Amino acid sequence: MRTLIALACITAIVAVPAALIAQENKNINTMTKAELMALKCGLGEVKAQRVIEEREKGQFSAFADFQARVKGVGSKTVEKLKEKGVICEPAVE
Repeated sequence: MRTLIALACITAIVAVPAALIAQENKNINTMTKAELMALKCGLGEVKAQRVIEEREKGQFSAFADFQARVKGVGSKTVEKLKEKGVICEPAVE
């Protein structure tokens, strides 16, 4: 019984940080339209579609590039994205 409890504790200790890491690594260059909208950061259906369309022209190099290219995205939206753990860096294809 002690072995099972110890194993459960170890599993929980390992799983929680892994889940937090996965949650923090949301990249604006790889997120789907639905994922962007689900963030509740000011990216509704129209702006999320704009993100996808601009990204098809080329990945965003940084949040400044993202903000400059996507109409209607301002500094408040960028700050909210950062607070949600979203990053903006070229994704490896």
